[in-house]
Amino acid sequence: MNASQINVASDRFCSLEQVDAVDMTLVDHEDACRDASCEKHKFSREQRKLIQVMNVKRKRDFLCLEKVNGEMVNILEGLELHTDVFNAAEQQKIVDKVCELQEKARKGELKRAFTPKGKGRSAIQFGCCFNYRTSKAGTPAGILRHETVEPLPALFKVIIRRLVEWHVLPPTCVPDCCVVNIYDEGDCIPPHVDNHDFLRPFCTVSFLSECNILFGSNLKLEENGEYSGGSYSLPLPVGSVLVLNGNGANVAKHCVPEVPTKRISITFRKMNESKRPIWFTPEPDLQWIQPLHLEQESSSSSDDTQKKPVKINKTGTTRVCMHAPLNPKHVSICFTLYLLSLFQSRYLIHLSFYLVMASDIQHRPVYGSTTVPRSTNINNPVASFLRQLQSKAPNHSGQLFGLLAFFISGGILLLLTGITVTAFVLGFIAFLPIIIISSPIWIPLFLLVSGFLSLAGMVFGTAALISWTYRYFKGMHPVGSDQVDYARSRIFDTAAHVKDYAGGYIHGKQKDAAPGA
Repeated sequence: MNASQINVASDRFCSLEQVDAVDMTLVDHEDACRDASCEKHKFSREQRKLIQVMNVKRKRDFLCLEKVNGEMVNILEGLELHTDVFNAAEQQKIVDKVCELQEKARKGELKRAFTPKGKGRSAIQFGCCFNYRTSKAGTPAGILRHETVEPLPALFKVIIRRLVEWHVLPPTCVPDCCVVNIYDEGDCIPPHVDNHDFLRPFCTVSFLSECNILFGSNLKLEENGEYSGGSYSLPLPVGSVLVLNGNGANVAKHCVPEVPTKRISITFRKMNESKRPIWFTPEPDLQWIQPLHLEQESSSSSDDTQKKPVKINKTGTTRVCMHAPLNPKHVSICFTLYLLSLFQSRYLIHLSFYLVMASDIQHRPVYGSTTVPRSTNINNPVASFLRQLQSKAPNHSGQLFGLLAFFISGGILLLLTGITVTAFVLGFIAFLPIIIISSPIWIPLFLLVSGFLSLAGMVFGTAALISWTYRYFKGMHPVGSDQVDYARSRIFDTAAHVKDYAGGYIHGKQKDAAPGA
């Protein structure tokens, strides 16, 4: 992609509100380099989109056990955190749009928008009007069916489409409303569970700055302004999407403590059909959205190949390609090269490298039906030699080179072992008289040093244990607390199972021993 093509693409995708089929494709300097590299590798637009989807980091294994109604429950079950969903340019476009909406709200051009005159959290609702608490007139908290608000902006519909297509939200729960929260420094959201006028799951997208969100089944705000009962604190990175479902949405309360700097969040939700406003009409362009298929047919005949996403850096070079899992043969060859480097055997290293490349020619990675070219530093004569070598043994070269690497590495290891043992024995024989003569000096010194180090280690370990225990019971989530919670739950489940089994066994014995049984 040359400069003129990049400029044309930039003109085409300059506004997020104009994109629909392109799904938030923004072209800045970084994206232009990425697109140029993808063009170089002949990836289609769908393949590039699939690469972006596969590069999203997803965490779903949250664990925090609390006793709810007498039972130990993982209050974070159903919670998901997706990061790298929006790049920096896309985040800036969204933030600019939110600032524009905030300015319109301050001028009174938007319905149902709370924007304080001075500092304080602003909230702008789209798609429906929601009453957070029972009003003075006695109207309960929930969706106000007779109140009108602005429809979803085109930009937000593009975001929703991405969230569904990129496997963040399920296609069965496509959002049809949202609330934009704009925090100033020191603003917060009190503990709450989202109203069931909205279906599960729902999600929150974070912008501008990172903050923590607290979870706890007994989470509450004390009179001194502190939060109590917060069992789990989760950082929300910029550009991340937090999905709430299951216990994470229905059992655990959540709150946002005072934010350190300005922050923007957009919460997308789907209304219960029976609770929708009477004037509501579903958005046509949000119907029938389906997630992208992550499994692509490969031109390779291998069925057990696990693929990894392609990452392309700013210079346009491929950093990680889609390829098969790490092969033990490659591990042994790399280890052999390392051992050869110890002896600085230049020619053996070059020969082994050529053999590795020759054995790997037939295993080039593929993406869909397009082969990903590799960039190597081998000149043309060497490449010709490798092609000829591989054509001579196309079916057995991998086994041959793996066997060769095994014997070379084994021989070198035996040689190094022999040298080490011989040197140790000779040194021990040579220094044995000195060791015996100086024993009255170094033995007491050794005992003193070892005793001091042991005592220091015990003190340090005890202090670390006390600190960890304090942080754990204070809900600060120290390292390893997830594993401890999991172990506690397993022990609790096992004990309950043993108790039930023992009770049933004793009851059966008593029944058998009873007269007339």
